[in-house]
Amino acid sequence: GVLHGADIHAEAMTVRYPLPSFLPGTPIGERSFAGIKNVVRVFARNGHYFAVDEHDNVICQDSPTACIQESILYANSKGGGVVKLRGKFYLSQSVQVSNISNIDIVGENAELVAPVNGPPWSILYISSASSLRIRNIKFNGNKSNLPTANYTSQRALYNLIQIYSSTGIIIEGNEIYNALAAGLALIQTSYSVIKGNYVHDNGTSSLPSDGMYSYQGQYNSYVGNVIANVTDTGIANDDPQYLTIVGNVIVNPGVQGISLYAADQYTASHSVVAGNVIYQGGRGIVIGGPYNLDTAMITGNSIIHQSISGIELSNASHISIADNAIRYAGQQNILIGSSWWGNYTCYNVVIKNNIITDSNGINIVTASSLVDIIRNKIIYNSASQKPYSITGPATIEGNIYNDINTGNTYYDENSGVATMPANATSVTVNHGLISTPSKVLITPGGNLGTCYVSSITSTSFTITCSTAPSANTPIYWYAEV
Repeated sequence: GVLHGADIHAEAMTVRYPLPSFLPGTPIGERSFAGIKNVVRVFARNGHYFAVDEHDNVICQDSPTACIQESILYANSKGGGVVKLRGKFYLSQSVQVSNISNIDIVGENAELVAPVNGPPWSILYISSASSLRIRNIKFNGNKSNLPTANYTSQRALYNLIQIYSSTGIIIEGNEIYNALAAGLALIQTSYSVIKGNYVHDNGTSSLPSDGMYSYQGQYNSYVGNVIANVTDTGIANDDPQYLTIVGNVIVNPGVQGISLYAADQYTASHSVVAGNVIYQGGRGIVIGGPYNLDTAMITGNSIIHQSISGIELSNASHISIADNAIRYAGQQNILIGSSWWGNYTCYNVVIKNNIITDSNGINIVTASSLVDIIRNKIIYNSASQKPYSITGPATIEGNIYNDINTGNTYYDENSGVATMPANATSVTVNHGLISTPSKVLITPGGNLGTCYVSSITSTSFTITCSTAPSANTPIYWYAEV
């Protein structure tokens, strides 16, 4: 079973492929991988594990944890390098390294299985790293075999990949699954890119688990990941700054799809959440917290079949919710000023150009917040739903409302031409607004004397004039809610 001499040499002599020379403008960290020369190979064969250097010298044997760990440290001692993993590794303990840089850890049909011995029960536990890339590896959380007695107090120690106090991290093309806690956790880590990973089946019905989690990070990006069947939040972010979440697909998150949460007295600000698909969760996108979260753009997302709400804001300011499609929420498609952590006023929220349809309750709900609701298309069923419920100052203009119960279309503002019949002094106008207008302006098109508006209701108003015309005479009108 143990390899010797020519066998080790043959196993080690796999194809050595060059790393690309990255162009200017590539994210920080990625440029650092250009020109890396040192390659260390770690492989499993016949129940044994080996690590060999670029000269095919054996640097570790038979401990999967030690072989991976020593290979990373060896490459780091050379100023950086590539660590290639092949085979299935049943870790005896977590791989723990710190103060490393310019390391590319790449899998070639590699699977790492989380250790049952801990703490921690992580596969990778990395701190103070820079320019680190992890790619093309299966990370198996082994959740059914891990001890859970201390899970509540030690949840962070169950994160499958945990990276702490690092910068320039790239995690791409991995499968991360069966984690008991988060599949990936970035703690006080910045300038990192998480892209193209498949994260699934994390947590249990009694032990909530995030797909990906970050805490107090800056300039991090989540791009093109697929996250499915996690029991808490798909992508959870506490106290983020300059965060980008773009083009991810999140299916069946147990609690929330994406959260931007201001957890501490720390500035949480300037995030973009764009082009994501969130399907069949509890809440789609949740923003705010006990402390104010400032400045976020929520744009171009598709949020479908959430059991509670599509988008929730509480204690958030300068938020743009634009060009999203939000459908089939259990209670409300958009909720402003209230969420699970409490009711807090939101300021300078713009809800614009969204398609909002078929909430089981009310499509848009605002509570004591300053909101602009502009040019949205809102589809509802008047037999059981309302288009909106507004509490607090709001600008509502240019929206279109389709009532699928009656087939009617309503507006926030409308205009038209009424006709005062010959020899009459009053005419009733159906204004077509979603609710009773707050303003009605009229301009007679002929000599009708003094004219005024009365009997203003949710469906019509009456124009009365002091002089009856001898022929049908137009009256131009404008009304807004």
